[in-house]
Amino acid sequence: MSAPNSAVAFQALKAHLQTITMANGYRQNVIVHSGRPEIDVTLADNLPILLLAALDERAVNNEASETNAWTKVQLWERRILLTGGVKESGDWETARDELLDDLRLALTRYERPLTVEPAVFDEPSEGRPVATFAMFLWIGYECNFIGF
Repeated sequence: MSAPNSAVAFQALKAHLQTITMANGYRQNVIVHSGRPEIDVTLADNLPILLLAALDERAVNNEASETNAWTKVQLWERRILLTGGVKESGDWETARDELLDDLRLALTRYERPLTVEPAVFDEPSEGRPVATFAMFLWIGYECNFIGF
């Protein structure tokens, strides 16, 4: 069997965000990780960084579709927590905004539907020399069980 459509949609988003490089017209080269809690975001070599984590999902119900136990084609949206981080420096606020702008540009170039919620900011603190933002993205996918 092939990979579940939810995994395909998540990996497509991750692969797209990995195109945030200077060679592709962005301000900086960004590291993108998911499912790797051992990544230490305080290490300068890992910054700037984007971290992706799937949190939950919801059924998409509208006039064209209804999800229930007997529906062979189901539409879903998965909520992704996207966290960005930059190294604390004399201009960390600008660096964080540059990472956020690069991310927003990448999202405008993404060719699949998604919903983006506003970012929430966190400043560096004692023992945590990283300025971060966090935001939610909703990515859609279809489960098609016709023929199973």
